[in-house]
Amino acid sequence: MIIQDQRNSPSFIYHYCSMESFSKIIENREIWVTPAVKMNDITEGSWITALLRRYAQENLSSTQKDLDFANAILEFIAINSYPLYMTCFSQNKDLLSQWRGYADAGKGISIGFKLNSFSIPIIDNNWISKFRHGKYYLCKVQYVDYN
Repeated sequence: MIIQDQRNSPSFIYHYCSMESFSKIIENREIWVTPAVKMNDITEGSWITALLRRYAQENLSSTQKDLDFANAILEFIAINSYPLYMTCFSQNKDLLSQWRGYADAGKGISIGFKLNSFSIPIIDNNWISKFRHGKYYLCKVQYVDYN
């Protein structure tokens, strides 16, 4: 197991969902993953590829640094060319955007989980290229825009 820096890791993470989903989670004692293409955010799992492609087209030259970056982009695309399945958590237990977007417009629930209760690896983003399809792990997602 590769653990992120514990000073920056939350003690709990939260899953926002509808009451129907909450009932299934409690009944089955499991959280299911969903294909990224079926998430309610249609850019989930694909926005980074478009961002990387745009950056490469606008900024890369033939320097070794740029070639290394281009290879990293190609590796990322190769890793993610398999179907991507995910479930989403938040570090915030009470966040309006999460209630609106994931918890049935505020009629759902936010379920808290102790981060150390998961039996899958918790990885640092620097290790993401080491993992391949068919594996499950937790990883903090950080959205950035390089405009």
